[in-house]
Amino acid sequence: MLTVPFLSSLLNKPVKAAQGESIGKLSDIVISAMDKPYPLTRALEVATSRGKLLVPWNQTETLDAEIVLRASPDGMESYDKQEHDIQLVADVLDMQLIDGQDAKVSRVNDVELVPTDGAYRVVGVEIGVHSFLRRLGIGPIIKNIGLRSHGYIPWEAIDVGKSDTSGIRLKVPKDVITRLHPQDVTEMAQLFEQVPPDDAADLLTRMEPDDAADVLERMPKEKAEAIFDQMSPAQARAIRGLLEYSKSA
Repeated sequence: MLTVPFLSSLLNKPVKAAQGESIGKLSDIVISAMDKPYPLTRALEVATSRGKLLVPWNQTETLDAEIVLRASPDGMESYDKQEHDIQLVADVLDMQLIDGQDAKVSRVNDVELVPTDGAYRVVGVEIGVHSFLRRLGIGPIIKNIGLRSHGYIPWEAIDVGKSDTSGIRLKVPKDVITRLHPQDVTEMAQLFEQVPPDDAADLLTRMEPDDAADVLERMPKEKAEAIFDQMSPAQARAIRGLLEYSKSA
């Protein structure tokens, strides 16, 4: 199997049966919360023309440019989801991280996996600008401008038992989570100065508000205002509020 370190690099890949028949596209991966500290992959969720199909992981032959299964469509087994199973897209990706004091920390931008014994283990989740840019398909910017921030939280720091629809609970306090590196802020500001205001607004509103405010604060006022004009009133108001708070602190 090919080493695929991030969930985002697998999603929407074509899934084919043993003889090459198209099945659909990968839409999710199932793990078990009972596997500690680093859960093994248990099943693939495939989006087909007839709906979602759960396939046991042991029927996966390869993970490459496309995902190939070991069985034909007629001989394919289905996976019965268990009580303690977790779906990485539905239950983890883009979920809010919350620390032990109910403080919101960040959103999960990606999930990191490592290959082991013919399967993969989930070793952690990623937050911050690296994973944010990678999810948007502009990951090369990370290398081009040399961004330093890398927000990574090991899976063992996540309190799965206390997580719910409100967010993913952490066993660690908020102050151990890495913010955007100051030098990265300057370089991101320089980058967004070269991007059309509507595109820059779209990108910045997908970032953590604190980080977006830091970037806008370092941009020329005229350019920052042009970007604010492309945001929704609520988004602009929230980020302006953080800028005002930063100036008064």
